[in-house]
Amino acid sequence: DHAETDHVIVLKGEGANLAEIMKAVEKKLVNIPLTFLKLSDNGRKLLVGFPSTDMKEKGLKALNEYIDVHERGLDLSEAKKMYPKLTVTNVPNYLLSHIIQDKGKFSLTDYRDKLKEYLRIKFMEKDEFIKNQVQNENKLFSVVFVNVGKDYTTLAVKVSPIIRTHLINNHNQWIYIGNTRCKVSDRFNVKQCFKCQKFGHMSMDCSEPHPICMYCSASHSTNSCPDKKNSAAYRCSNCSKSRNSSFVASCNMHHSGSDLCPVMVSEKRNLEKKTEFSKNI
Repeated sequence: DHAETDHVIVLKGEGANLAEIMKAVEKKLVNIPLTFLKLSDNGRKLLVGFPSTDMKEKGLKALNEYIDVHERGLDLSEAKKMYPKLTVTNVPNYLLSHIIQDKGKFSLTDYRDKLKEYLRIKFMEKDEFIKNQVQNENKLFSVVFVNVGKDYTTLAVKVSPIIRTHLINNHNQWIYIGNTRCKVSDRFNVKQCFKCQKFGHMSMDCSEPHPICMYCSASHSTNSCPDKKNSAAYRCSNCSKSRNSSFVASCNMHHSGSDLCPVMVSEKRNLEKKTEFSKNI
């Protein structure tokens, strides 16, 4: 399981040949059990996974003593868990009308920043617990994404785990703004390439020479697929290439971007394991 982030060391360095470093690291750690050794972030990071904290400490000591790590200017660190993100839906646009109507007066970045900050303040006005945690306990409540629709706005907030627990467990997945109650749910943003459909990178970083259709797995762009609305033609490229026989058996039941895809579900679970939910943080 590549998501055991409690026991992972990360190596990275500008311009470093991490594929070459990986071979040297494998030799250096030959007597220490590893759960995985792999390149990540399109070859910009080298991840080393260990089965326990003790093994990770031994690995960290061995790599700190490995002179090439320092000579090549590599950054050696322990993987850290992420703060939770939440999706908030159905925020009425009339609450934001004074900003939306002045959109043309701002750059796109300034416009989004104004929306984010206004929403953050308005949510805290209605929730004394969140307000107290942010202002007195230095906890995190930050709007990181805003999507303004025709009548309603959807947003993503990054929060300290204690605020996530408050909203998801204690507040029955509701948050209040103005005279409106908005639904809150956990948000796990899986990084998926919509050129090759694989996970772990985006289209702009894709090294595959030819596209793979999200719907039918043929070698054409997703936009040009004639079977977008024909579910009988769907074929998930990730499941069809999986080593898991049950995934392969289900590949004709969904497309590569479906939330029903078992590979997608697995990726979301891995991301969930990388998220810090400890309620006291």
